Amino acid sequence: MTEHKQDYGFGEKDYDWERYARVRPKYPQSLWNQILEYHHKHGNDSFDAAHDIGSGFGIVAENLLVPHFKHVFVSDPVSHNLSAAKHRLQITGSEGRITFHEAGAEDASWLPKGQMDMVSAFGCLHWSDTTKSMPAIASQLRPGGTFAALYYTPRPLIRNNHRADKAWASIFAKYAERAYEPDSTTARFLAQCYDGMNDHVRISTEYFKPGALRQTVNQTLLEESSYSDAKSPFKIGPMHLKESSSTMVGPEDKVETIIDDRNWSERVDAQWLKDLVASLQPKMPLDRVVEEFGELDEAIKEEGGQTTIVWIVQIILATRR
Repeated sequence: MTEHKQDYGFGEKDYDWERYARVRPKYPQSLWNQILEYHHKHGNDSFDAAHDIGSGFGIVAENLLVPHFKHVFVSDPVSHNLSAAKHRLQITGSEGRITFHEAGAEDASWLPKGQMDMVSAFGCLHWSDTTKSMPAIASQLRPGGTFAALYYTPRPLIRNNHRADKAWASIFAKYAERAYEPDSTTARFLAQCYDGMNDHVRISTEYFKPGALRQTVNQTLLEESSYSDAKSPFKIGPMHLKESSSTMVGPEDKVETIIDDRNWSERVDAQWLKDLVASLQPKMPLDRVVEEFGELDEAIKEEGGQTTIVWIVQIILATRR
């Protein structure tokens, strides 16, 4: 991916990671507990080394890996993102236990082969070529090592406020026109996410034990929303490049649906929602949606100044053979 750093999500030098941390999902403690319990039960239960791929601001490394593993490897294909992660993780006082390296998900050549007890990839695999990144991930895991991946829809649902939800849908319809501009590298990456990780992440039994867990959280709540296609919650708007997808869900994968997990819900105001749109990649000038944000603001004022949003999430947990 290094040849497309300007097109790679979050590739510009002035990206605001502090804003990103404010307006993206607040990963609940229940998520960290779920992953660790899976590693105890299905994995090798070893905590020597772990690798966070596409680390960005270092949120997953900080909360999941550094507290539990003796040594943590942190990588990102963009050097200034890696600098942001390094700055954040310095606060933990664990510098001597962390190795930073500029690399994409497809490149595991810099890592000791077959030595990772856990590899995490949160919100990043859709920016990679998974025909290369998944074998690379498998190559770095020890037998019994755990692969943990997560993806969430960039458009959270607005609950119990139909007027606000309708305005929110119109904002993302316009954003999709920007995101899926013809022939852009960004569009090619995002087109992988028609059905989240289910259409671009294959858990091959050549590398992983049968029975990988694929869990979707809160998707059933789409029935109460203004999504144009409730069957494809992970697309951000009308698709220009892809109208159907082939699934990567294997016949032995364990598929679970979590109906309404309030751990992925929060109360926000209109400015928070505007900041969320401003944080997306590729960028869209907010002056394109002034009228829509005005309608959204009025709808949220009617609710008392805040509204409830909920994230739709996919989680994959798999064990290396």
